[in-house]
Amino acid sequence: MQVACISTTCSNSKVTASMNIYRKENPPTGFYVYAYLRKSDLTPYYIGKGTKNRVHGRHHISIPKDPTKIVILEQSLTEIGSLALERRLIRWWGRRDLGTGILRNKSDGGEGNTGLKQTDDTKKRIGDSSRGKPGRKWSDEEKHRHSVLHSGVNHQNYGIPHSAERKANISASVKKTYYKILVACVKCRTVTTIGNYTKHHGSNCKRQSLTK
Repeated sequence: MQVACISTTCSNSKVTASMNIYRKENPPTGFYVYAYLRKSDLTPYYIGKGTKNRVHGRHHISIPKDPTKIVILEQSLTEIGSLALERRLIRWWGRRDLGTGILRNKSDGGEGNTGLKQTDDTKKRIGDSSRGKPGRKWSDEEKHRHSVLHSGVNHQNYGIPHSAERKANISASVKKTYYKILVACVKCRTVTTIGNYTKHHGSNCKRQSLTK
């Protein structure tokens, strides 16, 4: 199967860009973020993150049969970068099960199960299995001792500098995430980069709302 790779520019909730085709035997490099598109209007109905052939792996939703409806939004990311981008895009397009948007994702992304909505039956089974088995509560003294043992000079990575290659990889990942993807402010409708959006738009937007 072939998979399309596109740049991540958003316009009226649609994904548009020039396309490169990836075959199943030649997957994108590194960690990547992908989307499954609807045939009717090319809007995404699922956003995911993976590596190797995850885009073709088993999902709780159907995978498009048309390879041009499977798109790689970004590739060659670090795992942290791909998790951050997945979470941000799910938040941008919203989830159908929460009534916030158009995606069929069952979680907020990023950590896999964050925001996952459990069915009433699942909640009951979890409750029945854990009822009468209270979790261990740490005392204030234990919390303080644990904090001291794992912070500052006692932290496992304290004093270990990043290599030049590591710094370059972190910088490249951040630039891809914050300076390449364009989003529109929900209040003033200004199209801008994610980094600028986080600082000056969305809940921080001081311009007059155009939706009134």
